Amino acid sequence: MAEEVTSIYDNPYTLMSRETGKDITEFNHLLQSVVDILTTPIGSRIDAPEYGANIFELFDRPMGPQWIALANYYAVIALDRWEPRLKILKIQYKMVNSKAGRIVIDLWGAYLLGGRALKFQDVELDFKKTYFTK
Repeated sequence: MAEEVTSIYDNPYTLMSRETGKDITEFNHLLQSVVDILTTPIGSRIDAPEYGANIFELFDRPMGPQWIALANYYAVIALDRWEPRLKILKIQYKMVNSKAGRIVIDLWGAYLLGGRALKFQDVELDFKKTYFTK
């Protein structure tokens, strides 16, 4: 579940959830976008082969300082390129389960359209759910 530090709900419009088709707040749309970018392996979209992040490549590597540095690099590069509303300030990896294809992270950033700080807490990146099950 994501939790914000400072509200960014000042915009009067809402956006659509990709799961339900219903209106969601801008904060939830931003979270949806972050999860989509980080869980999309580069090269997996035919219409946008450069879209996504390389985090998927790290699942077979042992987790340690080098893994965290690479994961941070891949996440920041991808979010900087594909999500112009957000500037990442810090990422904390809380749980990595390569066998289950899951990562749980906290993200701190700046909402660039409103100039406010925000935090996404306990964001689950489920690569198996996204790509391998229906």
